[in-house]
Amino acid sequence: MGKSTINELESLVGRLQSERNAHLEEVARIDEAFSRLGLEAGEFVRRGPGRPRGGAKRAGVKAKSAAGRPAGGSRKKFKTTANELIVDIVKKSGAKGVTSGDIKKRWVAAGRPGEPYNTLGELVRNKTIVKKNIKGQRGSRYSIS
Repeated sequence: MGKSTINELESLVGRLQSERNAHLEEVARIDEAFSRLGLEAGEFVRRGPGRPRGGAKRAGVKAKSAAGRPAGGSRKKFKTTANELIVDIVKKSGAKGVTSGDIKKRWVAAGRPGEPYNTLGELVRNKTIVKKNIKGQRGSRYSIS
C-alpha cells in the first residue's frame, strides 16, 4: 500500500469515528428526553414486516376466513352428495342434456356454496356424464353417457 492510500484510510476512519460520536450524543439526548417523559426507548422497537398490529380488538365484528365464510363457521352437510345432485339433474334433463349454466342455477337453488365445475370435471373424467361443447356459445352441454 502506498502512503496516499494509508492517509486516505486514516482520514476516512477519523471521519467515521467523529460521525459515530455525534450520533451517540444524539441518541443520549433522545434517551434523556424519553426519560423526562416517562418513556423507554425499547417501546419503540419496530416489528418485522407482515405482523399484525396489536391493540384493541374490533368489538362485534367476526373475522372472515380466506374462503369468505365467517371464521369458526361449520361446514354444511347435505342429504345428497354433489355427484348425486349433478347426475340427478342431468338424468332429469333427458337425451337433450343440460347446460353448465342450468346446472349452476340448480346448484345454487340447492343451497350449495361455491360452484359445481370441479364436480362436473370429476364426473366427466370418470365417464359418468358426457360433455359436449355448444357451438357459438360459452359453456357446455352435459348428458348421461
